[in-house]
Amino acid sequence: MFLACDMSELFHTRDLGASWAPVHFAEFNGNRESAVRFTSDPDVLYALDYSLVNLEDRVTPARSADGGATWTHLAGRERSAGARRRGPVRTSGPSAGHISRARP
Repeated sequence: MFLACDMSELFHTRDLGASWAPVHFAEFNGNRESAVRFTSDPDVLYALDYSLVNLEDRVTPARSADGGATWTHLAGRERSAGARRRGPVRTSGPSAGHISRARP
C-alpha cells in the first residue's frame, strides 16, 4: 500500500499500515495526486512523479518493476505541473499504462 502527500513524500507499507517508510526522494517525489496504480503483476506499478526540474515543477509518469523499491521515469512524457494529468487509467497488464488528461 502507498500513501502520497502534498509535501513531496510517498510512503509505503508492507504490513497493512503497522509501519510506514518513505520512498527515497531521489527515486520518486510524490504529491496528493500521485496515486500508485497496480497491474496484474504485483511488482509492476505506475504513478505520477512531481519533481522539481530546473526550478520548475514537472509531472512525469513513472514505472516500478520491483514493487516500488525503485522508479523509472517514462521519457518524453513530462508536463509542467499546470498541465494537470491523472494516473494511468488502464493497468490490466504490466506493460499497459495509459495516461489521460483530467477533465475539469
